[in-house]
Amino acid sequence: MATKGKGPKPLSGAFKETRGPAAGLYARAAQLRQWETRLLRELPPQARGHVRLARIGRDALVLVADSPEWRHRLRYLAPRLQEVVMDQAGIRPQQVTIRIGNLPRRPDVTTPKTLSTSAGRTIDAAARHATDPRLADALAKLASRAPGGREQD
Repeated sequence: MATKGKGPKPLSGAFKETRGPAAGLYARAAQLRQWETRLLRELPPQARGHVRLARIGRDALVLVADSPEWRHRLRYLAPRLQEVVMDQAGIRPQQVTIRIGNLPRRPDVTTPKTLSTSAGRTIDAAARHATDPRLADALAKLASRAPGGREQD
């Protein structure tokens, strides 16, 4: 016989219920996730898997990029990011700092999981006209992922 309310609880729920440092840490992490979402909307779509928000405040907006290339690109966007923070939070960070570091990878939600029917037809036509048999097989395999795509032998 199971007793209601007993057993494991989600860790996020435990942090929300707790008072003290753990609750404050959880609240700050949730706030950073919200800010990160807002700031990422202002960046080019390609940047979304390469940039994370580390800190936001009056003194600095700190971002972490996964490569020097993204660090360089973000430096040019710094004035725009300061404006976004000003518009949304009423504070203007004095500087924008971009550090390079390893980022946990998030799945790219903008990548379609299947091909459209028309893309499948186009790739299938390319497969039929390819002179290299390995290329033709690879294109045919890709075309088969589209709805109504041809079956593999």
